[in-house]
Amino acid sequence: MKTTSIENSHNELLTMLHKESDYWRSKKNQTTDEDFEAFRRGKFLELNDEEFWTYKAKHEIFDDAYSLIKKIKIHSNDNIDDYYFKVIDKVKSEKHELGYYGNWSNFINDICLRFVIDKIYNIIPDKYLNRALIKYHLRRTYKIFLSFSSSDRSIVNEIGSYLERSGIVIWYDQNDIVIGDKIQTKISQGIDESEFFCIFLSEISIQSKWVQFELQKAIHRNNSKKISILPIKIGDCEIPNQLQGVLCGEVPAEINTTSINHIVFQILETIDSRIRKLL
Repeated sequence: MKTTSIENSHNELLTMLHKESDYWRSKKNQTTDEDFEAFRRGKFLELNDEEFWTYKAKHEIFDDAYSLIKKIKIHSNDNIDDYYFKVIDKVKSEKHELGYYGNWSNFINDICLRFVIDKIYNIIPDKYLNRALIKYHLRRTYKIFLSFSSSDRSIVNEIGSYLERSGIVIWYDQNDIVIGDKIQTKISQGIDESEFFCIFLSEISIQSKWVQFELQKAIHRNNSKKISILPIKIGDCEIPNQLQGVLCGEVPAEINTTSINHIVFQILETIDSRIRKLL
């Protein structure tokens, strides 16, 4: 019953986007046809360029929005709040993809993009829209410190990129430490400013002195409940004594899109569970 309600809401939104796309396409075509017919009759009708490009932009942005929303995955344990948050998150996080290939002006693009987003907001009941927007902005108040060995950088880069696209602020050594910085000081500062400490455990990282230093610092903050530790195993490796009894996420050494999506979902669910307590 719960899933059916979400699917109905999903289909209603897709139907609206499809109808709007068709409507603005017909308006664009009508404008072009009127101009051509006037020309055929030997008359000159100056086409209103701004009007034409506005119609074209609305048509293509609605079409892009339809494709974007259609990609949303609905899970069996989702509720209607979860679904509408996914809609808001998708639209706000990936709005740069809406009308990306359009050759109209930035001014027209901004107006039409706002028009399309408002249409999406208007179809969402106020109580769900407000909660989704609050959750979206709360996500951006949390920071995750990523602790890992350089040998695992390619895997961590993938996961970190997905987290950033989901609105999470991440502390990442190559972005947050620059030439001339005192490394130990910057790491300590990064951990102090973070609400979550995500440590990637592998055969090499558990031997790393820097990773061990970061873990000790995080454990000290965790003892005063100022940071949550999220251990992620990469392949088979031993779990440090300090993390024995803590549930670990797992990714294979040969990572793929499915495993990335799975671990990112777990991390986001941990963060969202904290957000839900605030709503």
